[in-house]
Amino acid sequence: AIDAMTERNGCLRVVKGQWSETNHCPIIEVDVDGDPDAGGRAGAIPLEIADGHDNDYGNETDSKREPLAFENVICDAGSMVIFN
Repeated sequence: AIDAMTERNGCLRVVKGQWSETNHCPIIEVDVDGDPDAGGRAGAIPLEIADGHDNDYGNETDSKREPLAFENVICDAGSMVIFN
């Protein structure tokens, strides 16, 4: 981080878990003709899922899930956060 990442200035937020190609939540797909400011950013989690109003997603064996539990990633200036 160039500046400290804090809750106040908009730190990264993550949902811990064993996420994979078969265990994931839907994302906003790329719309080449769309307006990213109006339709949401490609790769973002749709608001209705992120805010816990829609947890009816998943694979055939697990169609209902707990709401996503976001955690803040807070770090000092000069720190590096690595994730995949």
